[in-house]
Amino acid sequence: MQSNWYAIQVRTGSEKRICDKIIGAVEPALYQECFVPLAEYVVKRNGEYQKMIRPLFPGYLFVITDCIEQVSGQLFKIADFKRVLKSDNIFTPIEQEEADLLAGLYDDAYLVRLSKGIIVNSRVMVLSGPFQGREGLIKKIDRHRRTGLVEMTMMGRPMEIQIPLEIVEKIS
Repeated sequence: MQSNWYAIQVRTGSEKRICDKIIGAVEPALYQECFVPLAEYVVKRNGEYQKMIRPLFPGYLFVITDCIEQVSGQLFKIADFKRVLKSDNIFTPIEQEEADLLAGLYDDAYLVRLSKGIIVNSRVMVLSGPFQGREGLIKKIDRHRRTGLVEMTMMGRPMEIQIPLEIVEKIS
């Protein structure tokens, strides 16, 4: 049986800390996982390129559970917790298709690794990484920042997400 994924809004910058608090405060039998999807970006600092890991969805973490009412009741004890996302005042899990897409992007550490690709005649071809075969999701590329803009649907709403994507070559 597949459990539901719920998005939890927290103060931006406190995602990992709040996730750790949830793991320590919420009864383990009530949920399967609590995690913060992360992304591995390449940034230039002091003239050198360095890998930096940041939340893929700043201000959000996810809990996989079939008991969201009980989990939610325990979350209000945690500082910096804001809310479990709802639709029409009902706790609403993300769609199974959305959960499957996210699960296919990250590794065992919930980390979306850097994808590498090329541009051939204005078309992006991802050669390695989690976005290989998912080029249709990429709407825009920032070669300087080594990122791509992906449009996804989350909770029935379109959402733009910055992903780690390095274009290693452009062929006209």
